[in-house]
Amino acid sequence: TAKIMTITVSGILNGIRRNFRVEKPYRILDAPPGTGSIKGAGQTVKAGETASRETVINGKVAGEKPADFFYEYNVNVKSFDIKIGSNTSISIDGDRISASSSARRIVTSASSGTFVEILNIVAEKQDGNVRTPYKVTPFYIKIR
Repeated sequence: TAKIMTITVSGILNGIRRNFRVEKPYRILDAPPGTGSIKGAGQTVKAGETASRETVINGKVAGEKPADFFYEYNVNVKSFDIKIGSNTSISIDGDRISASSSARRIVTSASSGTFVEILNIVAEKQDGNVRTPYKVTPFYIKIR
């Protein structure tokens, strides 16, 4: 959802505080979708990469804003679905795979090379005290 705003700049010019109002409207666009990853044990596992079973089980599903997007905000994952190999997907509340005993059990017994898909990620963007829904793209990793 685009919004329009007018920018006012305040500064000191030749020792005198001045306000400069720019009458040109600026269009404000929504933040681009975040990319999913699993963070844990001091590493970030991105889409298509491999991870140990321990990192998958104990890691945190995260949403990252694009690297070239400089506006500061936090992304909080609220829930997601996980599909491990050919098993049916499991819905998890929160941001940790370890919250589901079924997911932990399946990952523990999964073979090396098994795909782990993180889908239907529900996240929010936190900008100060303002929280708004935020899209995080689904992703997969492989068990090492």
